[in-house]
This record gives sequence, C-alpha cells and structure tokens, in this order.
Amino acid sequence: MTELSTLPNPFQGNVVLDAWSATVDVAAIHQGPFQQCLQSLDSASRGTPDSILIFGPAGSGKTHLLARLQRHLVETANAAPDGTLRCVFVSVKLQTNAQLLWQHVRRRLTIDLLRKQQGLTQLQRLMAHQVASQRGEPPKRWVRALRVFTGTDGESVTDYLEEVAQRLELSRNLCVVLDHLVHNRFPMDATAWLCGDSLPESALGRLGLATEEQEDREEAARQVVIALCKLAGETLPIVFCFDQIEALQQSRDDHDSLFRFGRMAADLSEADRNVLLISCVQSAFVELLNTGVREADRDRIFKRRSVLEPLTREQVEALLVHRLDRVEALRDRRKKHGGSRVHPFSDAFLAELSQTSPCVPRRVLAAAATAFERLQRGEPELRDEAPPEPARVEVFLRDTFAARRSSAIQTVKPEESRDTLLHGLPMLWALRGQKTQPLRPPGVDLLLPSGRGPIRVTVCNESNMTSLAAHLRQVMQAAGGSKSSHGRHVILRDPRLPITRTAKKTQEYLAELEKRGARVVKPSVEALAALEALRSLLSDARAGDLAERGEVVSEGAVSAWLAQNLDDALTDLIEALDEGETRAEASRESRLERDLDDVLLRRFVVGLEALATELGCSGDDALAAARRHRERIGVLEGPPVVLFAYVPAESLGHAAE
Repeated sequence: MTELSTLPNPFQGNVVLDAWSATVDVAAIHQGPFQQCLQSLDSASRGTPDSILIFGPAGSGKTHLLARLQRHLVETANAAPDGTLRCVFVSVKLQTNAQLLWQHVRRRLTIDLLRKQQGLTQLQRLMAHQVASQRGEPPKRWVRALRVFTGTDGESVTDYLEEVAQRLELSRNLCVVLDHLVHNRFPMDATAWLCGDSLPESALGRLGLATEEQEDREEAARQVVIALCKLAGETLPIVFCFDQIEALQQSRDDHDSLFRFGRMAADLSEADRNVLLISCVQSAFVELLNTGVREADRDRIFKRRSVLEPLTREQVEALLVHRLDRVEALRDRRKKHGGSRVHPFSDAFLAELSQTSPCVPRRVLAAAATAFERLQRGEPELRDEAPPEPARVEVFLRDTFAARRSSAIQTVKPEESRDTLLHGLPMLWALRGQKTQPLRPPGVDLLLPSGRGPIRVTVCNESNMTSLAAHLRQVMQAAGGSKSSHGRHVILRDPRLPITRTAKKTQEYLAELEKRGARVVKPSVEALAALEALRSLLSDARAGDLAERGEVVSEGAVSAWLAQNLDDALTDLIEALDEGETRAEASRESRLERDLDDVLLRRFVVGLEALATELGCSGDDALAAARRHRERIGVLEGPPVVLFAYVPAESLGHAAE
C-alpha cells in the first residue's frame, strides 16, 4: 500500500470517441493546426469557402483536435459579451459504405443540427440567423425570439420561416419539416424524415407531407444536405468535420470510395460560401487519398494542409502536469514536494517518454497510466515494456467486441440497419477471403461472391408500404422476368419492420419475386448487432483508432481474430444468405411467416388458436412457421400454446436486470 494507491489514475480514460466528446486541452500541443482551423473558420465567416486536411500518425490526436475545436467554440461563446456561437458544428465519422455516403452525411447532419446548445438546437439557431438576415435585424434578437415562440402553443414564426424557404428555394417538404422542428412539433417523425428514414402513411399524414415515392435515395439525400447548407450565413457558418475517411475503403485498392468522397466533399464546398470542411486522416493514408480524389476536387476540399507533429519534451511534460493536476489530492501532495515537476514521476521517466517513437499523445498517456499503476503498487515506474502479447490483444478484442455488440443491440435502430448491412457484409465476406464485386446490376445493392454463383443482395427496409412496393417493383423490372435473373437474389429486411397484410401490392411483388427464385432473409437482431460491432472494430483499426494500452491494433490483427472467433449469429447469417435454390413451397411459407411477423410485431403475445384463426391457416402450419424462426419468435408450449415476439435481453437494458 502506497500513498498513491487510494487516488484515481489521472491517465485513464484518454480515448476521445468523437468530436462531441469532452476533452482536456493542453494549449501548447498542436497549436499550429488548431490556429489554422480557426483561421479557416474566419474565412468561411467572411463568405470565402475554406477547407483543411489534417493528418498525423495514429494516436496523434486528430479526433481530439476536432473535439478541442468544438469545445473552444462553445467556451468562447459563453465568455463573449453577446454570448453568440460562431458556427454550426457537424461531426461525420465515415463508417459507411461509399455508395451510401450522402445518406450517411444526411443522418449525421440531422443528428448534430438537433443538438441543443444554449437552450436552442443548432437548427433553430440557423433559422433564427436566417430570419434576422431576411429582415436586416441583429441575430441575437431572433435567437431570443425563438426561445420564446417555440416554448408556447400560440406564438409562431412560421410566416418568417416560409419567407426564408422561398428566398433559399427550399422544397415544400423540407420547409414543412423545418417548421415542425423549429416549433418542436412531432419531433420524432420530423427528425426521422430529415434523417432520410422511410415513414409510414400515418406519420406522413401527421407531418402534412405527401406520400413517399421510391426514388434514388442517394440523390435525394444529396439534395437535402445541399439545401440545408444554404441555411449557413456569414453570422453562422457550418463546419463539417470528416473523420475516419479510411473506413470508406472496402480494400486497399478501392479507389472508387475515395473518388466518391472527393465528389461529395467538393459538392459541399460549393453548396454555400459559408461552409468549412475539415478532413482528418493518418499520415500513411495521405498519398492514397491524393491518388483516389481527383485533382479538381482536392483543390476545393484540401485548400490548407496541416500536420500533427510528434510531441516535444516540453509538450510531454505539459501533458503529464496537466493530467496530474486534475486530481486535487495529488495536486496538493505535489505542491509540498520539491523536485521533479512531474512528481510522482521522475525526470528519467519523462526523458524516456520523450524518446517514444512516434511520440504521440495516445502512447504517452497509455505509458503514464501504466507507470502510475506501478507506483500505486510500490513498483519502479521504469521497466522494459515488450509489445502487447497476442493473448493480451485477444482478450482486448474479445471484450471490446462483446461490449460493442451489446451496445448495438440496445442502440442500433431498424432504420440504421441498412447502413450496417451494406457496410458490414463486404467486410464479413472479406474475412472469408472473398472480395465483393464493385459492378452491380440495376436493383442490386451488393454482389457477394459464392461458390454457387454470385449472391445479389437488395436491402428493403422501407416502413412505408407504398415506397416498399415501388422498390420491389423496380427490383423486378431491373432483373427482368426469367427465373435465372432472380435466382441467388436475396431481399434483406430488418426483422423489426413488419410487412402489413393489407399491403396488397407489396405482398404481390414479394410473391412474384419468390416465384422467380428470389428469397427474403430477415437477419436476427443479434446478427445485426454482431455485424455492427464487426464493422466498427475494423473501421477503427483502419483509421488507426483502435489501441490496447497505447499500442495500435492493426486491421490485420483484428481481421485474423474476427475470422477465428466469428460470432455464431454471423455464421447463421452467412448460411442464410448462401443457401441454394428456393424450394417450390417456399413462397407460400414466406407469406405465412410475414403475416405471422405482422401480427406479433403489433400484438407481441398471442395464443396459437386465435393466431391461426386470424391468419386463416391451421395451428400446425402457424406453429411450424414460428419454429423455423426461433431467433425472432418464441413459443410457450402450454397448454394453451402461446407465441410471442422474441426480444434479446440485452436490448432491454436495465429493464432486463
């Protein structure tokens, strides 16, 4: 037992997950790149679009720098006489399939626009600044006005918002949704629409929007994002921060994803004069980025470049002192101790840390955390450290995967599972040594290789039955009428999204597709959660953001571990996707299973006899259909026999404890 043993370790918890994470600043570290970000913001505020590429080795603090910028903007606004925020801040971690890039940006933009700061969402603040600009009045007046009007039932700024929408040429649907969100009406449905989710007819009716038509989802997302960028102004520019660009690539030679990123970012830079783009990558990725992004786009999205240099000895010392001083008891103890500024560490330890190569904050903090633990146990702070043992890395990966899988079960919504599938399935297939094919037939989202011929995958997660029917009709038309053109075609759908029995056209199209050889597969919630954990682990590894005690865990190590320890739910998903030809009676069984899902997702628990009567089938057929899908339908044998919608215990959170 030592004097330090009862104190918290000030060097634990040094991972910054995203740009909205709280961060502790040491002003001397990366001050140059930070100042460049502020200068770029000043440029965008003056109506000159600007952009900056920030790069450095893994663990150098790229995400931390973005979080530092976000926190600085809030703190300076709080300290300013007028209390005004300088910009709208948007953080986009690019863990997505490149063909969903605009849809991903749309969702992240919506989520961040609806974050509250100083009592208003960023979206409300944008609209207040636009109304002020329209009327030639100070923004602060309309910020105050929105705080009052949106907190009452009788007051409204709808007329002013319509004037803004007309001036900026916003679509009617977008104008209606913005009006709802500014006034806090139907926030869940309005947010879902702005994210790009498919809404049922009842929700569209509440919002006053027209029935959805199936369209190019990526183009629709691009139009909404570009339109929202028009809300930026000189008094309130929009800052887009792109992190983990490396995660877009499906393989090292995948240049198309980087080309798509360049095109998307260039479009953003031209959407409005008051837009700032900040992109972050590892130093080792810069050359690949230069090769993949066309020159004209690079000139727009990387106008400035800034490198995160290794830490100097003085910066390492400042980082240690800053962390040590965060613990009050330790700070008081250190004041009484004359000698090393980094007490309880020695100057020799400081010198050794400064020689770390590369000397980056993540490695410095991890080494300091380990050394502090030794001092707490009464051991010497300096000891030769070997690279992490494979067994230790395996334990780290096992625990991290399990934690992310459990979190995904609780947090990933049905509307988000399309991204999970289209980004994660190519990664899953790569673990099997098979590369997805980039050229896809019309109506197909993924082309997965297989020994029995390629598997054509289409994800159909629309909640709106009209949109779903239109999507299925397009799939049929794109593939033609022969059975050979539909064989090995899989329609993927989240199991939490029912297909109502009253959706006649949808049922007809599905039956016809199945008659031609296509199959409907509903991955279990556990499989979707495991796939989400898999893709997040691999994405973090590609971006150099996965580390065990400060040491980077490579993508190769992660891939090898995942391949050897593949989650059972993912094995089941692979088998379901790679099944042979559909049996003749499969179409009828699938219709029965869809009707069964429809009932259970609405009623949750139902007796077998009542269920069979409602579905117009025998009890034996209904029971057999339920037992074919134990991953989502539970059976209480009775008597009487009762069926219920199965929900993984982890998804219930604390309620399951």
